[in-house]
Amino acid sequence: MVDPAYQGLHIEDELMKQIMSCFESLLYVKVMPSDPKTIPFYERYGFQQYDIVNIS
Repeated sequence: MVDPAYQGLHIEDELMKQIMSCFESLLYVKVMPSDPKTIPFYERYGFQQYDIVNIS
């Protein structure tokens, strides 16, 4: 969500740290990235990718 002109300046890291500090007491936080290229970014913060199970 950081303007591409400002990416690489660690702004996204600071934003993520601030966001995650609000959720420290939760068991888990679910993120659904719209762009698969962002998955490594979330993995740096301990997020894990899970297979979606379709229960019909």
